[in-house]
Amino acid sequence: MNPFDLRGPEFLLFYAIVAIVTLAILSIARGRRETMPAGPMTKILDPYRVAYLRGGSNESIKAAMVSLTDRGLLKIEDGKIKATGDQHLNSSLERAVLDHFSDPREPDLSYSIPAAEAVFEKYENQLAEAGLRPDAAQKEQRRRDFFAAAGLLLLLSGTKIFVALQRGRTNVLFLVGITIGAVILSWIVTNPRLTKLGQQTVDDLKALFGHLRETSTRRSPEELVMIAAAFGVGALPVSAFPSGQEMFSPRQKNSSWTSSSSCGSSCGGGCGGGCGGCGS
Repeated sequence: MNPFDLRGPEFLLFYAIVAIVTLAILSIARGRRETMPAGPMTKILDPYRVAYLRGGSNESIKAAMVSLTDRGLLKIEDGKIKATGDQHLNSSLERAVLDHFSDPREPDLSYSIPAAEAVFEKYENQLAEAGLRPDAAQKEQRRRDFFAAAGLLLLLSGTKIFVALQRGRTNVLFLVGITIGAVILSWIVTNPRLTKLGQQTVDDLKALFGHLRETSTRRSPEELVMIAAAFGVGALPVSAFPSGQEMFSPRQKNSSWTSSSSCGSSCGGGCGGGCGGCGS
């Protein structure tokens, strides 16, 4: 039976099945290619590389900030983060972070330090050599997979739309929407940030260091920074790293506190019932 002769709902079901099967094939094929390591896992257990593997440069910078703060080389004062020393630095990343905060800076959700780009490029190359991030050949294969899948999906929907228009039917918007969604999903499936081995490694590291999160206080500075590296700064116990919430969240005005404060100050001038009553 010619699938392009199917009625609208029937073809949409057929197209959805084809799309699901295509996405499954893309995922399985990529997983098989990217499971075996391409090189040695040298120095991957360094916490800053672990953080970079898990979440990229921003997470690596945050892990370095945790270590530097714990060692007294960074502190937050008057709502700003600033460097307080440069003794016993362990890496080029720590140097770049300290230089960045030599002038006090406001906390933020994400940090970008241009001076650290060379460090992250080195991390990227090391992780690619270990098979945890896609190398040039894997990226090219991913592109070929995506274009093949997208071509199939676009050919099917395009042919059906042409046939429908030829027959005087114009209700094709739903098929267009499904096609766009299927193509986007194909790109997501073929281009995750990590290889299959890389994601497995992240999961293994979380399992390996999961016990560190079960304690209310840290046992060593090394364990503290590894929690930040493997799980993110949000996983740090407040008792072990009390500066965390202030250091990694931008300061926000409390609108309700501001409103009540302004109301209270204006009540002295007779706010009446506009603020809910001065005596309420």
